Amino acid sequence: MASVREGAIDAFIQGDYPLEKNVADLPPCLKDIPVAQLMTKKYIELSYRPSSSKYRTLTIAEAPSAGFAKSGVHVEVIPGDCRKGELATIIRPLYSHDPS
Repeated sequence: MASVREGAIDAFIQGDYPLEKNVADLPPCLKDIPVAQLMTKKYIELSYRPSSSKYRTLTIAEAPSAGFAKSGVHVEVIPGDCRKGELATIIRPLYSHDPS
């Protein structure tokens, strides 16, 4: 198994983020992106477990162009707090299996 880089966390891709037609319903991390740009990119939901919690947290990232952004893929990410307007950044896939 590949090791996670310092400052990054490991997460699981949960699937594509469904972009709603009503821009007012978008979460803060997508709200400031122009609609034209939103529609040309793919966004995905990620889940990870912060070290200070026993519960998994959901966040959103732009899907990488490499094509590995499928549900269940274990990835290394730089976390972003979507509630504060920050997208997570996917660095690389680690391996693929269902989240536990």
